[in-house]
Amino acid sequence: MSEAEREGGQVVLSAPSRFVADYVATHHMSLLLSAYRGVDPAVRHIRIEG
Repeated sequence: MSEAEREGGQVVLSAPSRFVADYVATHHMSLLLSAYRGVDPAVRHIRIEG
């Protein structure tokens, strides 16, 4: 996965497939959001595209 965009408190991540995007969103979203907020407290939402 890679960061495709970060703007206005929203991060868009690009996943290699829809399956990976759905899996990460379902199982790891809270951990990802916490990690991003640790680096940039302005981040409020993460969207994963695949």
